[in-house]
Amino acid sequence: MSVEDRSWMYDGWNDNGRHSSDWVRNTNAFLDQAFNSVSNSEKLGVVCPCSDCRNRVRRRRDVMSMHLCKRGFMPGYFTWTEHGQRPISQPTMDYAYDTADGLDQMLADWGDAMQTDSVEHEPTADAKAFYALLEASKEPLHSYTSVALQIAVARLMAVKSQYNLPVECINKLLDLFGDVLPQNHKMSKSLYECQCLLRGLKMPYIKIDACTNNCMIYYKEDKNKDKCDFCGESRYVVTEPAHQGHKRKPIPHKVLCYLPLIPRLQRLFMEPNTAKHMRWHKEGRRANPNVMVHPSDAEAWTHFNTSCPEFAMDPRNV
Repeated sequence: MSVEDRSWMYDGWNDNGRHSSDWVRNTNAFLDQAFNSVSNSEKLGVVCPCSDCRNRVRRRRDVMSMHLCKRGFMPGYFTWTEHGQRPISQPTMDYAYDTADGLDQMLADWGDAMQTDSVEHEPTADAKAFYALLEASKEPLHSYTSVALQIAVARLMAVKSQYNLPVECINKLLDLFGDVLPQNHKMSKSLYECQCLLRGLKMPYIKIDACTNNCMIYYKEDKNKDKCDFCGESRYVVTEPAHQGHKRKPIPHKVLCYLPLIPRLQRLFMEPNTAKHMRWHKEGRRANPNVMVHPSDAEAWTHFNTSCPEFAMDPRNV
């Protein structure tokens, strides 16, 4: 089906639901092509081109069909670039950028985990952050590359973490990128913008000041204390006399980075293959019940299941 004969997408659709027979036939053909061009599409879904989703949210076929009937196609979508068709003006790339990080697949898994058939409600804050991240993952840095903005920022942040680069160093590198990249590039201008972009991944950590001798942490009821209760050491670096008159944020001697457990468990359940292993203790089949092959076979786990039967009933509880 050529681009020229796709006026049916808009001429045959009616907001009262009385669509033309050509629109119904061609839309079903579009759905066939869209879902046949994507592997495992029945499970993971395909981006929906309705006027509301605009290729930003993956839907199953029945939901996408309902959206198109109710809302119609997004304006100007004559070239089905997200559904198996190459853009006419786009040259064929000699190579594909290999995202060894697996970021694209991770975003796809996350989108599937957040997918809901109830589309009339306002998206949650997590969903909005994900949609922004998904848009960044499809937006190239500039018109001369296929590397996406989100991929570039994620790799830069990985280098920062690996080599412990300071904030000022990253900002200077981003300034350099801004000077050498083509005009109208999308690269972030500061470390703060990079962090805001990746914040949608929802892998937070909490900074908690700690005693320099590891006696205590300044948390909850102790968060406003300035000295350790045990050794008496100051919480903050002592300010030099030459700087005492200047307003500056106090610098703690030591900082503990706490990684909250719940978001990380949620992330494990977002990836289908990992989620299967997370539930194996409840759903897995043991060839020999008398051989311990999993921590859930141990006496301690069995005792906990006996003591907390309601908790043990849900296979997602670990």
